[in-house]
Amino acid sequence: MDMVTALAISVAVLLAVLVKAGSIFSLNVPIAIIAWACFFATGGKLAGLTRTLASMISGVIWMLLGTMLTVQANLWSYGWAIVGVIGFIVVIQSKLKILSFIPGALLGVAVTRASGAGTVPFAALVVVAVIVGAVAGYVSELVAGAMAKKSHA
Repeated sequence: MDMVTALAISVAVLLAVLVKAGSIFSLNVPIAIIAWACFFATGGKLAGLTRTLASMISGVIWMLLGTMLTVQANLWSYGWAIVGVIGFIVVIQSKLKILSFIPGALLGVAVTRASGAGTVPFAALVVVAVIVGAVAGYVSELVAGAMAKKSHA
Protein backbone atom coordinates (compact mmCIF):
# COMPACT_ATOMS: atom_id res chain seq x y z
CA MET A 1 0.00 0.00 0.00
CA ASP A 2 1.34 3.46 -0.82
CA MET A 3 1.98 6.00 1.96
CA VAL A 4 -0.91 8.32 1.05
CA THR A 5 -3.47 5.50 1.19
CA ALA A 6 -1.99 4.25 4.46
CA LEU A 7 -2.11 7.78 5.84
CA ALA A 8 -5.71 8.21 4.70
CA ILE A 9 -6.72 5.05 6.55
CA SER A 10 -4.70 5.97 9.63
CA VAL A 11 -6.14 9.49 9.80
CA ALA A 12 -9.69 8.25 9.21
CA VAL A 13 -9.55 5.74 12.05
CA LEU A 14 -7.74 8.00 14.50
CA LEU A 15 -9.96 10.97 13.67
CA ALA A 16 -13.08 8.91 14.35
CA VAL A 17 -11.59 7.82 17.68
CA LEU A 18 -10.65 11.43 18.48
CA VAL A 19 -14.18 12.68 17.80
CA LYS A 20 -15.70 9.93 19.96
CA ALA A 21 -13.17 10.48 22.77
CA GLY A 22 -13.75 14.23 22.53
CA SER A 23 -17.43 13.80 23.27
CA ILE A 24 -16.64 11.58 26.25
CA PHE A 25 -13.83 13.69 27.73
CA SER A 26 -15.05 17.19 26.73
CA LEU A 27 -12.08 17.72 24.44
CA ASN A 28 -12.26 20.65 22.04
CA VAL A 29 -12.00 18.52 18.89
CA PRO A 30 -11.72 21.40 16.37
CA ILE A 31 -8.65 22.71 18.22
CA ALA A 32 -7.17 19.20 18.22
CA ILE A 33 -7.76 18.91 14.47
CA ILE A 34 -6.07 22.28 13.89
CA ALA A 35 -3.04 21.07 15.85
CA TRP A 36 -3.09 17.83 13.84
CA ALA A 37 -3.04 19.84 10.62
CA CYS A 38 -0.19 21.98 11.96
CA PHE A 39 1.80 18.81 12.62
CA PHE A 40 1.58 17.92 8.94
CA ALA A 41 2.23 21.51 7.86
CA THR A 42 5.55 21.49 9.73
CA GLY A 43 6.67 18.44 7.80
CA GLY A 44 5.80 15.88 10.45
CA LYS A 45 8.20 13.61 12.26
CA LEU A 46 9.45 14.35 15.78
CA ALA A 47 10.80 17.74 14.70
CA GLY A 48 7.37 18.74 13.39
CA LEU A 49 5.70 17.57 16.57
CA THR A 50 8.09 19.62 18.67
CA ARG A 51 7.71 22.77 16.55
CA THR A 52 3.92 22.40 16.44
CA LEU A 53 3.61 22.03 20.19
CA ALA A 54 6.04 24.81 21.05
CA SER A 55 4.63 27.29 18.55
CA MET A 56 0.94 26.63 19.19
CA ILE A 57 1.30 26.56 22.96
CA SER A 58 3.29 29.80 22.87
CA GLY A 59 0.41 31.40 20.96
CA VAL A 60 -2.03 30.14 23.58
CA ILE A 61 0.11 31.57 26.38
CA TRP A 62 0.60 34.96 24.71
CA MET A 63 -3.13 35.31 24.01
CA LEU A 64 -3.98 34.26 27.56
CA LEU A 65 -1.58 36.87 28.95
CA GLY A 66 -3.01 39.51 26.63
CA THR A 67 -6.56 38.67 27.65
CA MET A 68 -5.67 38.68 31.33
CA LEU A 69 -3.95 42.07 30.94
CA THR A 70 -6.97 43.47 29.12
CA VAL A 71 -9.35 42.26 31.84
CA GLN A 72 -7.22 43.02 34.91
CA ALA A 73 -6.14 46.50 33.78
CA ASN A 74 -9.54 47.30 32.26
CA LEU A 75 -7.96 48.00 28.88
CA TRP A 76 -10.95 46.98 26.76
CA SER A 77 -10.60 49.92 24.40
CA TYR A 78 -6.97 48.93 23.75
CA GLY A 79 -7.58 45.24 23.12
CA TRP A 80 -6.83 45.72 19.43
CA ALA A 81 -3.37 47.11 20.28
CA ILE A 82 -2.65 44.30 22.72
CA VAL A 83 -3.47 41.75 20.02
CA GLY A 84 -1.14 43.65 17.67
CA VAL A 85 1.67 43.36 20.22
CA ILE A 86 0.93 39.64 20.54
CA GLY A 87 1.19 39.34 16.76
CA PHE A 88 4.61 41.00 16.88
CA ILE A 89 5.76 38.69 19.67
CA VAL A 90 4.69 35.46 17.97
CA VAL A 91 6.47 36.44 14.79
CA ILE A 92 9.67 37.74 16.41
CA GLN A 93 9.93 34.62 18.59
CA SER A 94 10.25 32.61 15.38
CA LYS A 95 13.93 33.52 15.39
CA LEU A 96 14.19 30.61 17.82
CA LYS A 97 14.11 27.38 15.83
CA ILE A 98 11.68 25.61 18.16
CA LEU A 99 9.22 28.54 17.80
CA SER A 100 9.81 28.99 14.09
CA PHE A 101 6.39 27.81 12.92
CA ILE A 102 4.65 31.18 12.70
CA PRO A 103 1.31 29.75 11.45
CA GLY A 104 1.17 27.49 14.51
CA ALA A 105 1.79 30.39 16.89
CA LEU A 106 -0.88 32.49 15.17
CA LEU A 107 -3.29 29.57 15.25
CA GLY A 108 -2.56 29.17 18.96
CA VAL A 109 -3.55 32.82 19.40
CA ALA A 110 -6.66 32.34 17.27
CA VAL A 111 -7.96 29.17 18.93
CA THR A 112 -7.43 30.70 22.36
CA ARG A 113 -9.38 33.81 21.42
CA ALA A 114 -12.08 31.85 19.59
CA SER A 115 -12.55 29.49 22.54
CA GLY A 116 -12.97 32.42 24.92
CA ALA A 117 -10.19 31.10 27.13
CA GLY A 118 -9.37 34.04 29.37
CA THR A 119 -8.30 32.15 32.47
CA VAL A 120 -5.57 29.63 33.14
CA PRO A 121 -7.97 26.67 33.60
CA PHE A 122 -9.71 27.35 30.28
CA ALA A 123 -6.40 27.97 28.48
CA ALA A 124 -5.18 24.66 29.93
CA LEU A 125 -8.07 22.94 28.14
CA VAL A 126 -6.91 24.57 24.89
CA VAL A 127 -3.36 23.32 25.54
CA VAL A 128 -4.66 19.79 26.19
CA ALA A 129 -6.51 19.85 22.85
CA VAL A 130 -3.36 21.11 21.09
CA ILE A 131 -1.27 18.33 22.62
CA VAL A 132 -3.83 15.63 21.80
CA GLY A 133 -4.14 16.83 18.21
CA ALA A 134 -0.41 17.15 17.55
CA VAL A 135 0.26 13.74 19.09
CA ALA A 136 -2.58 12.27 17.00
CA GLY A 137 -0.82 13.62 13.93
CA TYR A 138 2.43 12.01 15.01
CA VAL A 139 0.72 8.68 15.74
CA SER A 140 -1.16 8.74 12.43
CA GLU A 141 2.15 9.26 10.62
CA LEU A 142 3.82 6.39 12.50
CA VAL A 143 0.89 4.03 11.89
CA ALA A 144 0.76 4.93 8.21
CA GLY A 145 4.51 4.38 7.86
CA ALA A 146 4.19 0.94 9.44
CA MET A 147 1.23 0.04 7.22
CA ALA A 148 3.04 1.14 4.07
CA LYS A 149 6.21 -0.78 4.99
CA LYS A 150 4.28 -3.92 5.93
CA SER A 151 2.47 -4.00 2.59
CA HIS A 152 5.78 -3.69 0.73
CA ALA A 153 7.43 -6.52 2.67
